[in-house]
Amino acid sequence: MSIGEPCLRTSIIDRYLVAAEKGNLHPAIVINKIDLQEKYPEESSLAKEVKRLYQSLGFCVITVSARTGEGLEQLKAGLLNTDGRAANRSHLQAQFP
Repeated sequence: MSIGEPCLRTSIIDRYLVAAEKGNLHPAIVINKIDLQEKYPEESSLAKEVKRLYQSLGFCVITVSARTGEGLEQLKAGLLNTDGRAANRSHLQAQFP
């Protein structure tokens, strides 16, 4: 999901989360383009609310900017265990409380 273009849509997040849960996957929501918060203040407010909502439901939500690199190291660290395997839910929750 991203701030700005394309716009943030919770209906897509919900569909992906349902599919991930059904497949016994450990989903993480990544909101990209956080460097555009000033340009898109309404989207920025929505992104903050989405982050708060999904975190309160127990999902891992990570905010990043591919352009500036903000949050990318945290994302990388959160998605891999120390041995390089994909992270599980408890590892993600520990990385992104």
